[in-house]
Amino acid sequence: MSDNPEPKFHRDKEGKIKLIIETFVRLINQKGYTNVSTNLVAKEAGLSIGTVYNYFKSKEDILQAAFQGTIEDFIDFSDAIKILTIYDYDTTKMLVSKFLASHKEYYQLHKAQDQAIAINHDVFQNYQKNLDDYILAFSKQVQLSDAHLAKIPAETISKAMMLSFNLLDTLVHQHLFRTSNFENDEELIEYTTKLFIFTLKLYLKE
Repeated sequence: MSDNPEPKFHRDKEGKIKLIIETFVRLINQKGYTNVSTNLVAKEAGLSIGTVYNYFKSKEDILQAAFQGTIEDFIDFSDAIKILTIYDYDTTKMLVSKFLASHKEYYQLHKAQDQAIAINHDVFQNYQKNLDDYILAFSKQVQLSDAHLAKIPAETISKAMMLSFNLLDTLVHQHLFRTSNFENDEELIEYTTKLFIFTLKLYLKE
């Protein structure tokens, strides 16, 4: 038994937040984003609407929390350094493949993000700010982990990563949600991997 057990109220809070997010994701998978409301999430989760509002002001906030959980699983420090320093093709291809696989696994969640952005521009601004902050913080950490990257401003690394990520995101969304320019997934992966590396090389010149 731990000498410092986690406070019960903290466990309850984290448990309720997790339940709300999981219920929300399940419902949009079943019904689509526009057919899901905070009232429905509360009912399906067995919680009061007041409890849901304690943690999330709107279903857009639940969407952002659910979406944030998928962002941070794509790349670790060692992979990032391989991509940013030697532009390792296989590692970059693995990143692109994982990104596409996540969009397929969480298809309705990513589609809901597109719908929410179209409906409410604030959703896009909040998402972009969260992504900007995360990538800048990540860039500063990898910069401290490698002598080559230490010579490049963190803001430059962040800009290169952000542009590469946005290109990847655009192509994957086009491929899955709209009219694809590629005959199959592998063609998309090969093209996007090369574009990702090209973009990094363009911006990370010393």
